[in-house]
Amino acid sequence: MDHAELSLLINGRKSIDVNDWAASTQYMGAYRRKGQSHKVIKWFWNVVESLSPMEQRRLLQFATGSSQPPALGFGLLTSNDGSPRRFTIESIAYSTTHYGASDRSGPFIRAHTCFNKLDLPEYLDEGQLRAAVATILALDSTGFTMD
Repeated sequence: MDHAELSLLINGRKSIDVNDWAASTQYMGAYRRKGQSHKVIKWFWNVVESLSPMEQRRLLQFATGSSQPPALGFGLLTSNDGSPRRFTIESIAYSTTHYGASDRSGPFIRAHTCFNKLDLPEYLDEGQLRAAVATILALDSTGFTMD
């Protein structure tokens, strides 16, 4: 191991490779069949790509509990206990009337940081999704839902 490899392991990558993140993501629910071809997923990655590097790190922090991208790429992302756990996006119904943690619907993106998972509502347009991500970044939240 040379000094550059050691630095990478200790400090992580300086930037987030959004293409690697997207390619290494698992999709569940309504997003499973179409994966990256689903319109909401396309919107999500468009929004992520449009963010500044600092905002991408804050979104990663919200979703995984760490602002550091995996040193060896998102294909080797681990959970809080160190076991391999892919980044996952699961659909939930978009609703403006349900807000409870036990509901499988709502207007907000939810993070399960221990599982590297986002519950992403099936937004009606990219503007709604962009606004939801902006809210996460404005609140600088790192919350999660207990399941």
